[in-house]
Amino acid sequence: MAQMEYSKSPHAPSPKRPRTPPSDLSGDRKEPRLSLSITRRKLRALEDAINRFKQEQETKTQKAPTQQVQSVVRDLVTSVEMDTLRSDAENTQTRAAGRQETEAFEAMERQLMADRVVELETQRAEAGGREREEVELSSLREAQEDQVLAKQEVAALEDEKKRRTEELTQMKNKMEAVEAENATLKQKNKKLVEEGEEIEKLQRAFKARDAKMMHSVEDGEGEEQPAQTRAPDLVRQVQLLDGFGVREGHAARSGAAAARLRVTRVLRRLGRKSSRGRHLASRGECQLQREKEGAEEVQTQLREHQSVGQPSTERTIDDESTLVAQLAEKEALQMFIRRYHSTAEDKCRQLMEKVSALESLRASTQTQTEESCTGEVN
Repeated sequence: MAQMEYSKSPHAPSPKRPRTPPSDLSGDRKEPRLSLSITRRKLRALEDAINRFKQEQETKTQKAPTQQVQSVVRDLVTSVEMDTLRSDAENTQTRAAGRQETEAFEAMERQLMADRVVELETQRAEAGGREREEVELSSLREAQEDQVLAKQEVAALEDEKKRRTEELTQMKNKMEAVEAENATLKQKNKKLVEEGEEIEKLQRAFKARDAKMMHSVEDGEGEEQPAQTRAPDLVRQVQLLDGFGVREGHAARSGAAAARLRVTRVLRRLGRKSSRGRHLASRGECQLQREKEGAEEVQTQLREHQSVGQPSTERTIDDESTLVAQLAEKEALQMFIRRYHSTAEDKCRQLMEKVSALESLRASTQTQTEESCTGEVN
């Protein structure tokens, strides 16, 4: 077995190879022979070298199983290390692949998170934009409603102004009509005063005539027949006095004058014919009573005629007080017109200022809305 191990050793000499003398010996044949001592020393050195070589070979031969075991162990260790390294490499690759997958997943997750954040920010911006748009739209609606209300108020105030202007015009027309009516009433009052004065004159004339007739009845004597012949004249005179109340104006005054003249003639005739006094006295008194009644009827008719407008003689003070009241009412109306006109002008001016402010606010709001829309589009 040692021989086999020796033959297997790479340093063992081949048994079939013939031993060859050293190069010194082969050189000794050609050269002169050296001394024996030198040869012996060389031989001993060669033997020592051979012995050392043998020892080394033996040592190597003895160590060969150990080396083989060591090599096997080393191979096993190497294979184990290789397997370990391979498994480590595989594990490293697996971990690297897992890490790559994890990193890819994390990168994907981060990308998804970033996309979600961007989407949420976009939604938030859109929601904020919608809220701003809603706020702006609500403010615009409120501004438009305010403008509509302001326009309605302006229209209502304009209608009120027109109505008040019409009322003022109507009041002015009424005042003018009242003034014209006052002037007419003054003229009528003047005429009625004149007529009243004429009636008073007639009454005084009637009283004077009554006195004269009574004096003539007491003093004179007359005949009955001439008085009877003059009775129709007195009747006609009474009828004339009765017709006086029907006529108005100048006709009434002329009738009264004619009646007065006729009565004067009758009185003169009665004075000349005093012989008829007593019998005529009774009839004369009756006629005078009728004349008085006719005069009273004339006065009553005149009063009724005067009551159509305003009473003249008996209500002159009332007419003056009424005129004063109408003048005071006219002044009050003029003061009210002046005051309301200034107040209405101030109110209209305030409303126009408010309308202009609302229009400027609307223009600024529209400008801001256009700017915000342009900024969002950009």
